[in-house]
Amino acid sequence: MEKALTNMDLVKDIYNIYNKLAQDSVIDDVCGSISDAELKNRCMANVVGRFLQFHFTYAIVRGGDGDSVGDLHEGLIPGYLDELIKLYNSMLNDDKYVDGDLNEFRSDVEMQVKVLQEIKCSKYFTRPRDGSTAVRIPISPAYKFAITRSLMVTALKALYRAIGMNVMPIYMGGDDIAALAPIENTFSFINEIRKIYWGGLDKGSFFHRAGDYAVPALAVYGQSYSVRFTHILDIFSYEYAEAGEAS
Repeated sequence: MEKALTNMDLVKDIYNIYNKLAQDSVIDDVCGSISDAELKNRCMANVVGRFLQFHFTYAIVRGGDGDSVGDLHEGLIPGYLDELIKLYNSMLNDDKYVDGDLNEFRSDVEMQVKVLQEIKCSKYFTRPRDGSTAVRIPISPAYKFAITRSLMVTALKALYRAIGMNVMPIYMGGDDIAALAPIENTFSFINEIRKIYWGGLDKGSFFHRAGDYAVPALAVYGQSYSVRFTHILDIFSYEYAEAGEAS
């Protein structure tokens, strides 16, 4: 009985849609020039069918902000210098693999440790943050280039994937995105974008493949997204702003 009522509701919906399309001259605009009766009926049925497949709801995907990417650009990598110092000190205690002058090797390593210690204490590489002192590494053109290259490759791959999943991209910046997605593809799209961000779609995670080159991905950083489901008749500017509030 319930199935019969559902079918009746569908018939009513199709009938109402057909009448609405006929009143607005949509069917005449599309099928009016067809003289063959059978072909014209098929055309009209196709118009109604396509309209039934139309998405009245969609998802606004915002955010995707790479966590702490701003800090990464500034050279603020927590614990990085301490880990380097620990590594160099361990090299001083394990010199069996040294090929060459041992004293020269020790002198070079000790110099590296001294430079790192000076950086940690320098006012040019420290700043107050959250009640403590944050240490940033020296920023070089090569460092900036590596981050920008990774973000650009990520953005291009994300754009290609979005188009393939019928997602309308608004902005693809590598570490952050804004897009309009079909309801059925929303979470699959987010999952794919996150994999791309980590380089997980290519052989060997954490690296992008660009031709013969391996480009490091920002694998140690996560991404945060917000999703808002809305209707095509809702005010887009309001819904878009609300989606951003959640990110």
